[in-house]
Amino acid sequence: MFIRCCSVVVKVLLFFMFVSTGYAGKAEIEVNNAWVRGVPVQAVATALYMDLHNKGKEVELVSVESDFFSDVQIHQAKMKDGIMSMQELQSITVPSKKTTVLKPMGLHIMLFSPREALIIDQKLSFTLVFSNGNKKRIQAPVKKQ
Repeated sequence: MFIRCCSVVVKVLLFFMFVSTGYAGKAEIEVNNAWVRGVPVQAVATALYMDLHNKGKEVELVSVESDFFSDVQIHQAKMKDGIMSMQELQSITVPSKKTTVLKPMGLHIMLFSPREALIIDQKLSFTLVFSNGNKKRIQAPVKKQ
């Protein structure tokens, strides 16, 4: 009786481990329309834009990693009294079941000091880091603007 009971408990535990692993591996953030602004060779900064669609619980984008740029920061452009300014942010909230748009003149990722010249249509790799510990690797083409 004891062995049979333990066998059932082990099977139930294995079932829940299998189910939870399956759900943990599913991406909650879907990235669309990612692109990097093409800039002249002498430019020291550019920007990354994208749409972040959250299929799960609210999460924050806390950083973006890149081997191609020496520094990457989260920014927001704002117009105040007819003057455009940029402010560095610690994170971007991506609400549950919503899409957060990173675009010119709004939320965006600033990319500083590229290691080499950008080429139009070149694909650059980035890793998005979220507050829940998840990371998402994306590629974004360089586009002429």
